[in-house]
Amino acid sequence: MENRRLCLKDLPLFECVEQQVFSQVCRKAAVKKHYRRGDILFHQGDPADTLFLIKEGSFKLVRVNEEGKEVILQVVGKGEVLGEATLFREGTQPTSAIALETARVCSLSRRHLEYIIRESPDLAMQVILSLGNRVE
Repeated sequence: MENRRLCLKDLPLFECVEQQVFSQVCRKAAVKKHYRRGDILFHQGDPADTLFLIKEGSFKLVRVNEEGKEVILQVVGKGEVLGEATLFREGTQPTSAIALETARVCSLSRRHLEYIIRESPDLAMQVILSLGNRVE
């Protein structure tokens, strides 16, 4: 569990969450995974059922256009969260995420996050604020 706690600490999504709730999140979170440059975090069209927390490194978010060309939409890095916008609706990933360098990522499934949100209004508010910041 300490490995998971270290993976999730200091991420903005969990800043205002009570210690007890944070401990629940840590128990449910996947053990961190390591990625090398060029590794795929997720593919465009994969089920959008996981929240990804970037602990180290960066990823480019790309979409394949009608001509089959890869278009870079955004670069995301340490401390950023991927998947909030698509997590709470049934659907697929609108982009692919490809590691630009060595990276570490923690993940949390929709099922586990929904359970924790029901138990913690603080975490629910953090997710809402995070989504709001993405819309800006």
